[in-house]
Amino acid sequence: MGSSSEITIETNGYRVKLDSERASAKFDMIGILSQTQVTSRELCSAIRPVRIIVELFLFTGGRLPYALVGGLFTPGEGENLDIRVHLSADVVCDLENPIKRAGLAREFAEPLMVGLLEELPVDDLPAGELVVDRGVYDELESSAMSFRMAGRLLRSTTAALLHNRDIESAVRYAIAR
Repeated sequence: MGSSSEITIETNGYRVKLDSERASAKFDMIGILSQTQVTSRELCSAIRPVRIIVELFLFTGGRLPYALVGGLFTPGEGENLDIRVHLSADVVCDLENPIKRAGLAREFAEPLMVGLLEELPVDDLPAGELVVDRGVYDELESSAMSFRMAGRLLRSTTAALLHNRDIESAVRYAIAR
């Protein structure tokens, strides 16, 4: 994925936008959620660091559940996949003027981590580190479900990029699971 490329995929009521960077999604970190998985995936010398941003909309009538997350995967030695999710301050909601805010509050970071921990049956992430350091939530439209799905999509699309698989197929697979 190039520095200015964006891909939009629509399937099963979802719209997923993939990009390599979104400066407006950076936020001040106040903490980290961290998990380690043992992976049986061998590290291939051709694997390079990958940064990807996943923006998710789900069309469900009047509401548009929303999540934006992004991270950097860096390959590593050994058998561990370390996943770190940066945390921001808690969600602040102004019902008079709801807006999208950069950050990953714990209420969204925890379901995001659940989605990130869902292993893929083939061509999954190898040993290394995935650091999620980009995030945007909507004060009214974001939900735990949308961030869990965004985590699943982030893992699936990162793995697809690493293994030179079709990105659209990876998105469709993650949504269908």
